[in-house]
Amino acid sequence: MKPIDFEILLDHLQNVLKLELNNEDSSRVCFAFENEELRDDFKISFTTNDAELYLIKIKNYCDKTSSTKDFIINKNSKIPLPKTAELFWNVTKFDTKN
Repeated sequence: MKPIDFEILLDHLQNVLKLELNNEDSSRVCFAFENEELRDDFKISFTTNDAELYLIKIKNYCDKTSSTKDFIINKNSKIPLPKTAELFWNVTKFDTKN
C-alpha cells in the first residue's frame, strides 16, 4: 500500500462521502460506533484501521464481484474509491477467504 493511496482514500471518505475520521481509542468511543447491529448507511465515522482494511480488501472485492461500476477510479493512484459509504463498509467486511 502506497502512502499516497491512503491519503487519497482518507480525503475521499471525509470530503466526498462526508464520513468523520475517528482518532479516539476504540475503548472510549460511543456505543453507536461500536454497535455491530448498526446499519452501514447510518455509520458516520471511520478509523484509520477501517481505511487500511479497505485498501487491503479492495482488489479481492473487485475481482470477486467483477465490477468497478460502483467505484470512482482515482487517476493519481488507480485505487477504486467507493461511491457510497455503504459500499465502503461492504468492502471492509468482505471475506477474502472465499
